[in-house]
Amino acid sequence: MAFKYTINERRLMAVINSCSNLFLIPVIILIYKKNNIYSLFLAFFSMITSIFYHICESLKVIIFLPNLKWHELDNIGAICSLNTLILTLSSYFPKIETQNKLNYFSTFIVLIWQQRGPWYIQNTLYPIFIFFIIVAYDIFKNGFPKFNKNAMKYGGINMFFAIIMYIKGLDDANDYLRIYHALWHVFIGLSSFYLYQLQEKECLYLNNVIKDFFNKFKGKNYLKEKIIK
Repeated sequence: MAFKYTINERRLMAVINSCSNLFLIPVIILIYKKNNIYSLFLAFFSMITSIFYHICESLKVIIFLPNLKWHELDNIGAICSLNTLILTLSSYFPKIETQNKLNYFSTFIVLIWQQRGPWYIQNTLYPIFIFFIIVAYDIFKNGFPKFNKNAMKYGGINMFFAIIMYIKGLDDANDYLRIYHALWHVFIGLSSFYLYQLQEKECLYLNNVIKDFFNKFKGKNYLKEKIIK
């Protein structure tokens, strides 16, 4: 069943699917505190391209680029971000220089494969498969790193729901207002926040980031103190 949306429903869909990307903000704050410029750029790029894609798609408007071009950029950001999450399982991740080299390589292969055709599923899967091979080799050679149990638990739970929402959201014709897709944004944002801390000694929680945001105006910086410790 394909939905025939009214203009007000399209406006609501634009709000839901663009605002759900704001769940990447805690990830952006966390990465900023760690001073990882590439990952910071990637998270911001992914959030902005997805927001513009969903606004243009929902309202059938052009904002600098048509929605299909924003969609292509959104794909690039999403695949590169997923490859970074895969790296959290390896000993490469805590080494910022090595992590960034692999992330540059990820961007290189993702851009090339997306140019072969962004709508062919194999061009999405090949770069991801390559990174699974890289991480599998590292685990085979060095074993699993020591994971933070809380980060693994909360990251894994949110990733589980993210995958379910993503799969359900693939059927646009039965996803009213693309709510399942919006929930994919929410859960992948929450999962990323915890998986980025997978190898940290202490896991920060979402409320810590919110607390830090408000406390910075009072001369306090809870999050920075925690990360330094």
